[in-house]
Amino acid sequence: MVPVVDFGRSFCTQSALRFDTDDPAEVGVPGNVCRAQILATCAITRWPSEEAQAASAGGGVQRGHTHTFHLCQPCIGEHMYKEALPEGVRFQFQEPTSEIYVVAQQRDAGYSGQEKSFADHRSGRDVLQFADPTTTQRTRGFRGDYSAPDEGSPRFDLRIVPGRPLPSVAALVAAAKNNERMVGSTTLIGSAWSAVLSYPMPYINWKPDGTAFQAAQGVVLFPDLGPEPVYSREADPHMAIEGPELGDDDIGRLHHAYLLWNTFEEAEFAVKAPTELDGGGVTQHFSRVLSMPAKNEVFSLDSDSWSRL
Repeated sequence: MVPVVDFGRSFCTQSALRFDTDDPAEVGVPGNVCRAQILATCAITRWPSEEAQAASAGGGVQRGHTHTFHLCQPCIGEHMYKEALPEGVRFQFQEPTSEIYVVAQQRDAGYSGQEKSFADHRSGRDVLQFADPTTTQRTRGFRGDYSAPDEGSPRFDLRIVPGRPLPSVAALVAAAKNNERMVGSTTLIGSAWSAVLSYPMPYINWKPDGTAFQAAQGVVLFPDLGPEPVYSREADPHMAIEGPELGDDDIGRLHHAYLLWNTFEEAEFAVKAPTELDGGGVTQHFSRVLSMPAKNEVFSLDSDSWSRL
């Protein structure tokens, strides 16, 4: 058995403090607490350059540093709560509506970010907001006030359970026919990095004769770490980037994507990126398609004795 994440019972909880201004002397008041299910994770390991390895003690190979990113359940921008609606506002949904995805790291590991995709580009661009939870970094909200995470945010509650490896197409199909819950793992290797994507598998296909299997999952985090980026947010005129300088942190290079594979050695991605529409206009859509060598694995969370209720 292999320890894997039971995504159906894994959550990220974020607690916010509210401020009227961005004055660092202002004391915040408790704001909102949000619990969101974790949809997928991406663990990125950066390996030191050959020069850095040679300079290390004894010339031995240095181990890379791994940062794990968690993709959380998205929501639509909303006012918290009904009794706090701004004057003249009828709905708790904020208008123009915006879909918000949150990507978070452990508090002491780096940055958290949220990407807001707006329905109406005439009144606002898509926004990528980053925050450093280890500082007093504040994010400006829709109403002009500010928020920042409190000392206990973000908190991750990952339910780790034993997973039974499914090493063949026959084993995958048998588990699918038995309606077993599955967790997938896709490992990508770059020139100086590796990334392990972990995700639930609620949608799968197989041939009736059991000779072929295809996994299709979304949304996952795609690590855009190659020398030629699939999509550069910095170069996107429809994207506004707010927050501190990220430096070498990889969170700004993580894109939403759909994942598809039907062999254990290759994976395809459909990456969300600006997409031109017939007749003019641009929208964000899963339109950048690519294929990469990969190591794909699947684990069952249910034993052979699992039964339907």
